[in-house]
Amino acid sequence: NSALPLAKTVVKFNTDGTTTETDEAGAAYPGTWHAQNNFTEIVVSNKVGTYTSKIKVLTADRFEWNRIEQSYYYYGSMIPAE
Repeated sequence: NSALPLAKTVVKFNTDGTTTETDEAGAAYPGTWHAQNNFTEIVVSNKVGTYTSKIKVLTADRFEWNRIEQSYYYYGSMIPAE
């Protein structure tokens, strides 16, 4: 039930450890990512900050993560690249 239109919000994870997050306004934030704790967590860093999320599902065709920060619940789910 977000007040923000999140349809444009996308994060692309590249195999070289780089990432680009595009926010709801279309602004792009390049950064880096890495997995830790035996691939149970993902850490993403960009100019906004560094965020650690729990990996809930990680298979060849599915990636889901979540994070609770200051009582806000964040959730992401993979949409395979075309």
